[in-house]
Amino acid sequence: MNKQIKNFIFVALLQFVVLVYPVYIWQDITNSGTEYKFLVEISPPHKTFSGYYLNLNFATSKFTTTEKIPTNKQLYALLTIDQQGFYQISAVKQDLPQNNNSYFLTKLNYQHNNELHLDIPFNKYYINERTAKSLALQSLEKQSGNYAIVSIKNGHGVIKQIYYNDIPLIN
Repeated sequence: MNKQIKNFIFVALLQFVVLVYPVYIWQDITNSGTEYKFLVEISPPHKTFSGYYLNLNFATSKFTTTEKIPTNKQLYALLTIDQQGFYQISAVKQDLPQNNNSYFLTKLNYQHNNELHLDIPFNKYYINERTAKSLALQSLEKQSGNYAIVSIKNGHGVIKQIYYNDIPLIN
């Protein structure tokens, strides 16, 4: 076989793997990850260069601590469940938790006094244009029944469903 053909096949396979691997990881997290329920505030749909999406403001994005945390380091947010069945951050660690599987990877957005403002990595939910236009007409103001179901595995999360007033937004 000609060397150019071998190189072409190698590059084509490499491109295929680079494109398919993130989809495989996302699907694995969705299918075999643990589901967590988080309180959220839903912002109206945005259209940037990447399409329509809902911006989710998680109630757990703030955490109080006396510890000084570096801004550009990967952190581990440990989760516990509250009385209403929603998950909250119980601790923020700089090292991988050994005997706690309920965590997700995050980074510090900024720290003000003793309050950490964390960058939640799964805060955007992409939707199609028709759904975005119908949601833009609704008032997505803060309600008590707004929450997201997030599947988390090995610290990585994928949003499975969003509820507005306890009704699924996306079917």
